[in-house]
Amino acid sequence: MVQAERLPDGRYNILLQGFARVLIQEEQPPARAYRVARCRPLEDRLPPEGMEALAPGLEAVKSAYLRLLKEVGRSDERLVRLVTDAPTPAALLDRVASVVVVESAGSQQILETLEVARRLDLVAAAVSQALLLVHRGGRAAPGAAPRWN
Repeated sequence: MVQAERLPDGRYNILLQGFARVLIQEEQPPARAYRVARCRPLEDRLPPEGMEALAPGLEAVKSAYLRLLKEVGRSDERLVRLVTDAPTPAALLDRVASVVVVESAGSQQILETLEVARRLDLVAAAVSQALLLVHRGGRAAPGAAPRWN
């Protein structure tokens, strides 16, 4: 659990950090206020040339994300650390997507994409679109602020 926020009615908004993509094989009948399932981990699929082939694109996404934060006045340390402290290139993409992509279908598409090169393309497009919206409208793009604020 990364963060929890108690709501006035006693419920909570909880931000969890995922550690792996999984395939739900069987969901248990609802007996609690949360879901329980038996899952199988899914591995990221790297390009045949390896992660090195994605390095220029990853650096471009990181740079564009940091530029977007600056443009919308959100360059606080925790948002910057999302990319500077990412343990893997795939984690960097997931973290950028979690901040920039708020539309549920787009977010789900990125979450379901096992091919890291394709995920890179999707996240790069989302960051580019957010920057374009900021420049055209002079206001923060939808999703430029993290969901937990």
